[in-house]
Amino acid sequence: MKRMKVLVPCLEGAGGISVLKNLLNILNKNDYDITVVSLLEGQMRKDFENMGISVQVEEQMMSEEFISDLAEEDEVFVNTLQMHSIVQKLNGGTVKVHWWIHEPPAYFLLCKEMIPEDFFSHLEANVRVYTAGQLVHDHIWNQYGYDAQVLNFGVEDIAGRMKEGNKEVKDRIRFLLPSFYFDYIKGQDLLLKAITELPQEYIEHSEFFFLGYVEEDMQGLYRVIQKLEQAWGNVHYLSIMEHDKLLETMNDMDCIIAPSREDATNACIVEGMMLSKICICSDMTGASRYLQDCVDALIFPTGNVEELKKRIMLVINSFDELQAIGKNGRRVYEEVFSEEVFEKRVKEIFDV
Repeated sequence: MKRMKVLVPCLEGAGGISVLKNLLNILNKNDYDITVVSLLEGQMRKDFENMGISVQVEEQMMSEEFISDLAEEDEVFVNTLQMHSIVQKLNGGTVKVHWWIHEPPAYFLLCKEMIPEDFFSHLEANVRVYTAGQLVHDHIWNQYGYDAQVLNFGVEDIAGRMKEGNKEVKDRIRFLLPSFYFDYIKGQDLLLKAITELPQEYIEHSEFFFLGYVEEDMQGLYRVIQKLEQAWGNVHYLSIMEHDKLLETMNDMDCIIAPSREDATNACIVEGMMLSKICICSDMTGASRYLQDCVDALIFPTGNVEELKKRIMLVINSFDELQAIGKNGRRVYEEVFSEEVFEKRVKEIFDV
């Protein structure tokens, strides 16, 4: 058995920690003794423990004692860009370090002072860097001249277990923007602007759902949603929910939207493709690197509200005809983001 410590910033259910669960499930079945260590407590502790994985909370990850303990492990897995300081501490040591980066380019700017331009060029042979998609890989290559390995995540295929979607209002096309949180990067404001610019006949034949945590700085967007719901009755807010419930909600929708200004991949678009849904995403969503506009998904130039609006109108006008796009998106899921493809890639990387 190989002993591995897996370091995460938190145990909440955002994309980076959610897809990590699938990776650890593969390693857990292939002779790895895993302990997940988090800076903060969270609801996903139960998920890991149900997999037979030990979980501990350690608020002092940068302490000499903790770093010394890590050096005694066979391998260390570091999840997300936020944990870069741990990588720096273990760089050049004897323990093998795996670092999986999920964040899009904008997050590198936030860490610019802590991740200088020569950061990646100083990484030693004991550190391996993986990116959750080609978008992040290309940014690291262009910005730092470092050729990381692409490790797209895998999503469980639950389509066969889903009941037929529940469509209460037959003449309305239902759109969902699912996100763990409201954020400028996620582009909730772009979708709201596109909705307000729709002609009246499209408002009457559509419904829009926004899902995610709303922090104080995003309360303005939440109030716009409330006002539109009161005025038009077709714009709604959904609180964050358990992942299984989210998938059921997605299955009840007609179209999944990711208007992100940037997104390393966007797990919800991948899950939408798994469910054969029509998906709309920006061209700076990592999943779009594997998609063609009007073939596998509807892809609009990032930040372009007019083009986003056109694709929403296209779905409302031609919903039945566009079902082929959902089927083609499902094929991309099977070829790029399925559990089988992911497991094969993980086994290659970890030599198990």
